[in-house]
Amino acid sequence: MKKYWRLFLILFATSTFAPSFAQADDKYADYAFVIFETTVTREGIETSNANPEERRFYVSNVVAFPEDDPAVFRRASKIADEYFTATVVEPMKAKGILHQYYDDGVRINNNVVYGPNGRGEVEDLRKKTLEELKEQTGNTFTFNWTRTEKPNGLETSKPALYHRNEEEPLYGVTEAPPTVPTPPDAPKTPGTPKTPDAPLPNDATKTPVVPTQLATPKPTAAPTAPTTLKRPVMPKPKQKTPLKTPVKPKPKVAKLPSQSKKVVKKTPLKK
Repeated sequence: MKKYWRLFLILFATSTFAPSFAQADDKYADYAFVIFETTVTREGIETSNANPEERRFYVSNVVAFPEDDPAVFRRASKIADEYFTATVVEPMKAKGILHQYYDDGVRINNNVVYGPNGRGEVEDLRKKTLEELKEQTGNTFTFNWTRTEKPNGLETSKPALYHRNEEEPLYGVTEAPPTVPTPPDAPKTPGTPKTPDAPLPNDATKTPVVPTQLATPKPTAAPTAPTTLKRPVMPKPKQKTPLKTPVKPKPKVAKLPSQSKKVVKKTPLKK
């Protein structure tokens, strides 16, 4: 009887306290995502108005920090920086794409002051952050952050364009649209072989075909002499009408009244 009571107590204690331990582990686990604000340029190309810098954000997925030591989570930004350098920065540099960023450009959980509880709240915060970044002047990429796999360059991080800002340039997009394979040409259906024409019988009574007489070509006309060009008649210039000088009227002279002439009789001289 005592044996059964012991088994009952063991089962009761296991069913009662085991869930509380599991809840405690999940409650004290930390979850985080990281944001990198970078400036992207091309190697060997000087920055200018024609080749400006690209502002680019990288947002990771949510990862868990189940360690008992809280100091590990406090070093989350450094852990993320080492991972980002190995899986994004260095592989892209080998392709001629350079990334520059500062310490304040690395943000865990978008630098939210209050600590979100549980994975669900951190996931909601990440979605909200991605929507807010659409309003920023920059392009947004997402990448895979893992703490359980060995980093293997871009194959591990898998950066992908999430939002493109039309005002920003875009350098070094690694992903390319899938190429649609070209279907092979359909095999040609062999046609029915053409039956050769049967030879005509050698009929002696057949009227021979008389070749048609070619028409006599018409004699070509002799080339005509070039037509003499006539000198164009120039229009006569219009004669200018002489200006008439106005004739001034002669002044009228007043006529004096005529005086009667006296007739003087000459007396002949006596010899």
